[in-house]
Amino acid sequence: MLQRADHALLLVRGIKGGGTRRRVMFSLPHAHRALETARSQGYPASLTLVRLLPVGHVHLDELGGDAR
Repeated sequence: MLQRADHALLLVRGIKGGGTRRRVMFSLPHAHRALETARSQGYPASLTLVRLLPVGHVHLDELGGDAR
């Protein structure tokens, strides 16, 4: 299903303290396993099929924000 490099799975899951964690995955079996693990630990979790699009050349300094 995910043979093409322009699609991926986005896993969104809850974490301790009420926040969320997002992970981009390219393997359906791994994404499903991570979803089931999160749910078995009592955290809300969902998978979404997403399309990846190139944005062209970007200088990170021009985006602003902190320099981590």
